[in-house]
Amino acid sequence: MYKPRIAPRLAAQERPRALRTLQSVAEGLKVYETVASGLRCGLFDWLETRGETPREEVAEGLRIHGSLCRSYLQVFCDLGLLVKEPGDRYRNSALASEALVSTSPLYQGTWFLQSGTEGSRWRSLDSTLRMEEPPRGAFADGPSEPFIQALAQRALQGELQGVVRAVTEWKGFAQTRELLDVGGGHGLYALALCQENRNLRATVLDKPHVIPFAEPYIAEAGLENRVQTRGGDAMEGELGGPYDLILVSHLLYKFRKELPDFLSRAAAALRPGGMLVSHHWFCRPGCTSSAPGIQDLEQCLQSFGHPLCHVETFLDLFREAGLEPLGEGVEIPGNLGPSLVHRACKPLGTPR
Repeated sequence: MYKPRIAPRLAAQERPRALRTLQSVAEGLKVYETVASGLRCGLFDWLETRGETPREEVAEGLRIHGSLCRSYLQVFCDLGLLVKEPGDRYRNSALASEALVSTSPLYQGTWFLQSGTEGSRWRSLDSTLRMEEPPRGAFADGPSEPFIQALAQRALQGELQGVVRAVTEWKGFAQTRELLDVGGGHGLYALALCQENRNLRATVLDKPHVIPFAEPYIAEAGLENRVQTRGGDAMEGELGGPYDLILVSHLLYKFRKELPDFLSRAAAALRPGGMLVSHHWFCRPGCTSSAPGIQDLEQCLQSFGHPLCHVETFLDLFREAGLEPLGEGVEIPGNLGPSLVHRACKPLGTPR
């Protein structure tokens, strides 16, 4: 328990040198909570349907206390999320319409809120830091639907677009007919690739309780006849196939001790001439990082404790599985730092 210490002359004390840093951190929390409250009360969706609206009507419509409403809305104006028009009228900015209105294809609200929800890794950071090793849990444990939705929204911050470019640049993509997305969760990677190739059919493989979370995305894309889901364990039973393309994104962290076995299983499920695509974060040699500390910590929290190690020998694992790498890793920018896409093909003439 904190026990106060009183200096002999309080008036002679200088301001704490760390005060500016602490104020900045505290301001960040206040801004986060303000934007989070706007999402939770439906501010951006409400304004999107109403358009330019007087402040009094905003307060009444969203049940915001009148004495607080002006300064509350001003925070969003300062952030560039609302625009204040003459006559004390407010509307969404283009930024808010794109990222904070729930009907937008680029909606980021669930991802944004996830950091502050009860049970998030950040809210339980104290206990997480004291664990002997990252929690694995039983096969049927987590993740929740909001967590999967947050992953989907994060993927649209640049990683999905980069991975799709790396796959579609492959000369065999136009002839690809069958895709397996291992640990695909929300299914957005499979959907994006099917949108780029009208002849492609995809299977999204994930835990049985996770698979239903992908179905609304598939229905919204109108691809129910080409994208199917399958519940199962990537390390148990057959992967099926043969597939022309197998994608595994941000999943191998949990199989880091079983990488040769996983890659051999994936190679066996590929058709000769098919391609395996791996998309993951890697630490630098010596398990160091060049990213800011908070970004590096979030990578660790998202990757079962640590990104993959030994990028310099990673492609050797593909060769040991009987696959031929297509060059070095392709760097993909993302909000948690760059990730790498590695591609390798199964040689023609290889027996299944």
